Amino acid sequence: MAHRTNRGTFFVEQGIPISDTRPMLEKSRPPTYESHNIGRPRRCGNRCCRCCCCCCAVLFTLIILFGIAVLIFYLVVKPKAPIYSVNNISIKGFNSNLMTTQTIYPEFDVSISANNPNTKIGIYYVPTSSVTIYSSTLVELSNGTLPVFYQPTQNVTVINVTMTGTVPLTMALSSTLEVEQNVEKIPLVLDSNVLVKLKIGSLNTQTYTIKVSCNIVVSSLSTNSNIVSKSCIAI
Repeated sequence: MAHRTNRGTFFVEQGIPISDTRPMLEKSRPPTYESHNIGRPRRCGNRCCRCCCCCCAVLFTLIILFGIAVLIFYLVVKPKAPIYSVNNISIKGFNSNLMTTQTIYPEFDVSISANNPNTKIGIYYVPTSSVTIYSSTLVELSNGTLPVFYQPTQNVTVINVTMTGTVPLTMALSSTLEVEQNVEKIPLVLDSNVLVKLKIGSLNTQTYTIKVSCNIVVSSLSTNSNIVSKSCIAI
């Protein structure tokens, strides 16, 4: 049944105005939510990320190529370390009675064989390569330098080195040398820092240091000394 009022016309059904049911229907609707991508990681699609991926790929490729080049170099060139040996040694400057001396001036003339076993690598011996002689108690007795020269492939070169020194003779050192001379076995240590450049074809490398250590036992501290035993290691 319709009723007209000042506000317009509306219908009444079961005593409830139809116009009054709209707010109730709206209240009974379930709430809606807007979806947001919260916390979802973004895809790596920007320019910076692509650049990083490209750099990693290039770096990995360079590492692989470098490894292949090193492997080919070793297979083709087959580098070997030089071999060193002490041939002869002549000693001066030690008095017959060390107990009455305060300072000694030892001089060592040493003949060293340098063997280059490589078939494709020549060796340049560059300046300031040092050689030092120590006693069995590692007291420095003399020092000198190696000559400058070039050693071709598969070559053995004899190097003559003169080493000199000034050593204060302590009681401990003099007692040790006296005992060793009495048994005619005087251990000595020859250490050398050998500076070399390698020649591979027409290419000359940078300077490398070869550390050589020789353990020598001589029969006396004189010019007619004989070598009892010897061994050298090159690193």
